[in-house]
Amino acid sequence: MRAKAGDRFPGLELSAFVTIRISDQRRSDTMALIARRGWSGIDVSAVWEMPTILIGSVAQIREDLEARRERFGLSYLLTSDGDLPVLTKIIASL
Repeated sequence: MRAKAGDRFPGLELSAFVTIRISDQRRSDTMALIARRGWSGIDVSAVWEMPTILIGSVAQIREDLEARRERFGLSYLLTSDGDLPVLTKIIASL
């Protein structure tokens, strides 16, 4: 997208719908997500690199959000209203 947008890229608003899970068992919860979604041929590290999946401690998720903002240029994120209590914890840590 950056290549196609060229000089216009900084002015674009990019959004993504995210899944957020605060967890102190990041690996096992990620493996459970992979199983629930029926993904095959993917490991936890690949999921942790996805721009729309945020799993881990509040600190891990905060770091992931910052890294993904830089890497993908996301302007804002969307999530289900069921994730609002979780999102509140993350926002409070910023």
